[in-house]
Amino acid sequence: MTTPNIKTAATFTAHNAVADAGTTYAAIVSNASTSNALQKVSTVTICNITAATSCGVSVAVSNGTSYFHLLAGLAVTASITPVTRETPIYLGEGDSLCIHAQTAGHIQVIVGYETVQ
Repeated sequence: MTTPNIKTAATFTAHNAVADAGTTYAAIVSNASTSNALQKVSTVTICNITAATSCGVSVAVSNGTSYFHLLAGLAVTASITPVTRETPIYLGEGDSLCIHAQTAGHIQVIVGYETVQ
């Protein structure tokens, strides 16, 4: 199967994914290797929910073998207005958007994305 041509795509389905970031990389949005679809990540919003300490966070795209970072070790200040990324990222078949926090229980993330078929 191949990723669809977005110019001729017939279906766009909107989604939100939410997660608490742990201390190991975990997929927030995944595109199965046989999906015949494209995932267009529109927004990534990161918030430190603790009142006392900053926390490092990393966001990466994984192709199943390696991580390619959008953010690496960004310090998010305690109780700060969320960090938001609004530049589209496209996940092809077999790709995942992953997050990792320096300390568990400090970082929450919301991802807005579309499935394109």
